[in-house]
Amino acid sequence: MREWRGAGARWSGAARVRGDSGIPQYGCILGLGVRVGRVSGRPVSLPGMSENETLFSRIIKREIPADIVYETERVIAFRDINAQASTHILVVPKAVYRNALELAEADPGLLAELTKSAAAVAKQEGIGESGYRMVFNTDADAGQTVFHVHLHLLGGEQLGFFGRPSGPEQLG
Repeated sequence: MREWRGAGARWSGAARVRGDSGIPQYGCILGLGVRVGRVSGRPVSLPGMSENETLFSRIIKREIPADIVYETERVIAFRDINAQASTHILVVPKAVYRNALELAEADPGLLAELTKSAAAVAKQEGIGESGYRMVFNTDADAGQTVFHVHLHLLGGEQLGFFGRPSGPEQLG
């Protein structure tokens, strides 16, 4: 298991780690010392936050700083602090939905607006023509650590394959 440490935070993807409190958790946000995710089916969030308030809600309210690159009345986009590509931006609806399916069932128009906003950000970032990837992670096995639906916009370089790493024998 790969693990990173810094500024009082630890990150290990979707692998369980023990934080400063000694409680098993899923992941941390680097640099903020923020633990988010689910443990034993229960949400884990920032100290002082209710289970219904998310890290992204705090960013939307400007209580936590972020490098915001795009915003409309219903959508906000900001750079991921744990970038997985040259361009890695999170596109987030301001309304809280747990995942993409919940959003699609409740407000399909907002889901469409989210993807259109991602395309606008891709163009703004100069990756609209070269290509980009839009990803929704759903639940812990997929790597979701903030349970407020968000689209990962990745690009600016040749991106690798999905799924498990398969080593040098991987075919293109």
